[in-house]
Amino acid sequence: MVFWRKSKKEVERRLGDHIELVEKALLHFQQGMIAYCDDKDMEMINEFASQTHQMESKADDLRRKIERELRGGALLASSRGDILEIIELSDRLASSGESVLNYILLQRVQVPAALKPLLREMTDLSVQVVQEIKEAIHLIFTDMRRVLTHIDVVDKIESKIDRQEKEFIRDLFNMDIDLAEKLLIRGVVEKITEISDQAEDLADIINRVVAQRSV
Repeated sequence: MVFWRKSKKEVERRLGDHIELVEKALLHFQQGMIAYCDDKDMEMINEFASQTHQMESKADDLRRKIERELRGGALLASSRGDILEIIELSDRLASSGESVLNYILLQRVQVPAALKPLLREMTDLSVQVVQEIKEAIHLIFTDMRRVLTHIDVVDKIESKIDRQEKEFIRDLFNMDIDLAEKLLIRGVVEKITEISDQAEDLADIINRVVAQRSV
């Protein structure tokens, strides 16, 4: 089945540029969370949040540009919707990373020290799942057969993060702190989990594209 018009390479390059910006946003988010878990001052965390926002904003601008090109006929109509879905969900990954840091900074959330190692691990896995998505997106254009390997990894990481979220919440609500504080802290881990949840949704779309193009 024909997938692309003659502008395939340009679309491939732009989508590659976009997911690179998304990854950079998540790497800044990761650095912000490392600083937070290491009890660095809020000014440092705010700087990482600002860098995350800058990359998210660049990714958003590029997304809109790609969408205009796609709607202008850069791809065959049968493929356009799939790619639009992929880029829109990719963009949300960067927004979700920014949202975590903003939540912490604006509400001055204080996660107990005993829970920070688990929070750090969930953060690292969230970045890893985005990197797997990045590889899968690149392979859509070059080797669809290898895409499923990365999709499988996304699924495994997402399941692990879900288990860690339950562990975090269980341990949190066993602590002797106010309920209002517990609910505020729970919001941090729920927002982090949104990253892998969105990555799984994106993986499902990529998997569908591969299945359709393999027929």
